[in-house]
Amino acid sequence: MTEPTREAGATGEPATARRLPPVPEPAPAPGLASPGDVQGDALALHQVELELQNQELRAAEARLEAARTRSAELFDGAPVAACLLSRRGNVLELNRAAAALLEAPPLRAAGRPLVALVRFDDGTDFLDLLGRALAGGGAPARADLTFRTRGGREVAARFVGAAARDEEGGLTCRLTMVEVDDRLRLERGLRAVAEAGATLAGARDEAQIVAAAARAAVPALACAAVVDLIVRGGALSPRAAVVHVDGARAEDLREAEARWGPLPSVGLAAVDALQQRRGQLVPTPASYAALAAKDEEHGRFLARLGLHAWLAVPLLPDVDAAPLGVLRLAVGPGRPPFEADDVEVAAALGRLAGAALAAARRLAAADEAVQTRDSLLAEVAHDLGTPATVVQLVAATLERTAPHPATPASLTALGRAADRLRALTLQLQDLTSLDLGRLRLVRALHAPADVVHDAVALHAPLAALEHVTLRADVEPGPPVLLDRDRVGQVLSNLLENAIRAAPAGSEVVVGARRTPRGARFHVEDAGPGLTPDELARVFDRAARPARAVAGVAGLGLAIARGIVHAHGGRIWAECAPGRPTVFAFELPRSSEEGA
Repeated sequence: MTEPTREAGATGEPATARRLPPVPEPAPAPGLASPGDVQGDALALHQVELELQNQELRAAEARLEAARTRSAELFDGAPVAACLLSRRGNVLELNRAAAALLEAPPLRAAGRPLVALVRFDDGTDFLDLLGRALAGGGAPARADLTFRTRGGREVAARFVGAAARDEEGGLTCRLTMVEVDDRLRLERGLRAVAEAGATLAGARDEAQIVAAAARAAVPALACAAVVDLIVRGGALSPRAAVVHVDGARAEDLREAEARWGPLPSVGLAAVDALQQRRGQLVPTPASYAALAAKDEEHGRFLARLGLHAWLAVPLLPDVDAAPLGVLRLAVGPGRPPFEADDVEVAAALGRLAGAALAAARRLAAADEAVQTRDSLLAEVAHDLGTPATVVQLVAATLERTAPHPATPASLTALGRAADRLRALTLQLQDLTSLDLGRLRLVRALHAPADVVHDAVALHAPLAALEHVTLRADVEPGPPVLLDRDRVGQVLSNLLENAIRAAPAGSEVVVGARRTPRGARFHVEDAGPGLTPDELARVFDRAARPARAVAGVAGLGLAIARGIVHAHGGRIWAECAPGRPTVFAFELPRSSEEGA
């Protein structure tokens, strides 16, 4: 009989060992997948996710490509001329508007420098713009530039450039170009008139004035300019100045007008401008020149010039003054016809030129009057010289031979008057010689000390008569190239003034000193000084300081200044309270040092 089995652990004794049958694995619950199936599903899910991502990526790429296409279409079809340049200024991309503006097909322009596609008035201005744009960190740089295309068309445009990066991070420049021909042409014209004003204000010669006016108009306002002047008597002097943007064509224009005259409509416009005192437009078509040609050769000249529109403005010096001439302007190929603004700018230039011409003619008339006066004075001085000398000689003779005791005093007074008349005549001759540039200098090497001692010896009697001590103060020095008689004349003028102005019992000093440049001569006296106003004008011809003795100062000091200047030297006066009045002049050692 089998013993019943006891459970282990009930009494602390081990349970009886018995082999149990294997427990089968639980069957999966209905509806659940096995682990292998789960892994397969996860892989399939991942593949689905990847496919979705790929679809999104392809869609994004399609959208990006569409955006690029639209951007390219917008860039290429934009109404504003635009291009992309390398940092060296080579064309990377060019839209249709830019290709049309530059007259450069994109395929031909690609990779070439922009400055090689068109000809700028000043290529450095474009390179400056490119440099500023690349250095601006995206900030735009602007410039108004003018260029000429391969086809010869002149274009004025506003350029705006800004830095950009390409796909590889390289530095490039985005550039837009907007044609602003009318506005820019007006600005250039006004600027040219303003610059011409400064030039014309300083001009004194008629030829210089008309040439400056014509050059100011070309190329700022026109391709060609012609100035016709009205000269004395009302006669017209045609083609006083002819300027063309192409220098060689200026002679063609001058020759054509000299041989066949201006075109009929242009000539009539010039006459109307003079009569009506305002600008006249002549919008002649290109075919007009061929119709107006007087013969086959004339037609060839006109075709070579290619001028298709003219403008005439009078040269008016003042609102109420008569015109002094007419300025004719013309435009050629690539330039639009003149407009109302051009007429105003040209009229302003005509007024400036007219005012300059009027001033030059007034100055020429004044110079002519001065020359006439100086020539007359020279003749009068020459004619006075002989009678003055005769009177002087007769007075001296009578003084020596007169028997009556009272006669010598009268004859002495007569002799002094004759001497003074002779001195004034000589001064007048010297002054006119200086004014006319005819003062003759006979230069040689002389020691300054010898010239001073000669002056002291000559004026010692006058000093004794005026109770003034005359002293020489010289130092040895090298000889100086000078006209001894003329320099002695300067010292005589200065010494005579000083001796007569010095109080009795005082001292007058005349001296000479060596200087690095040559020699300095001086005359000092203790007489009345000079006011600051007198000091500034003491060497003027009409100056008469308060210290001057009647009939002594005036012409003498003006002549002294002229003689010193003729030597290439300088002369001046010094005066300070409590100190002697000093008149001094310095002469160069040689004529080369004084030049």
